[in-house]
Amino acid sequence: MNFPREGFRYYDIIRWKEGQTFTQKCYGMYFPSLGEYDLNDDGEIDLCLYQGTAPETAATLTYKVGQDIFLSEGDHGYVDPYYNITLTWNEERDYFYPIPTDDRSLSGGALTQNPGWDDGLDL
Repeated sequence: MNFPREGFRYYDIIRWKEGQTFTQKCYGMYFPSLGEYDLNDDGEIDLCLYQGTAPETAATLTYKVGQDIFLSEGDHGYVDPYYNITLTWNEERDYFYPIPTDDRSLSGGALTQNPGWDDGLDL
């Protein structure tokens, strides 16, 4: 399944037991190569992507690929804003929220914690 990252229906995904959807990478804009880009089509260079030494450019923004910005294929591809984050989903735990510690304490042991969550209370 491919869900868009804006306006997606969290509770539907939980109800359908499709939590693994949340482990899919979320990419940004595609750049076919390094170089200069006019992003808003106004005739002026807005962005320069480079590797190695920074080139002379009239671009408002200059990003060194692999340091300032990360692309999915190294020197081209989609912008990967979360390149250093590994998304995980625990099927046994993540469909439930933990019961707050205060609520469990006030219940005098009547409430047990949801599966997979450990709040350190022995009630």
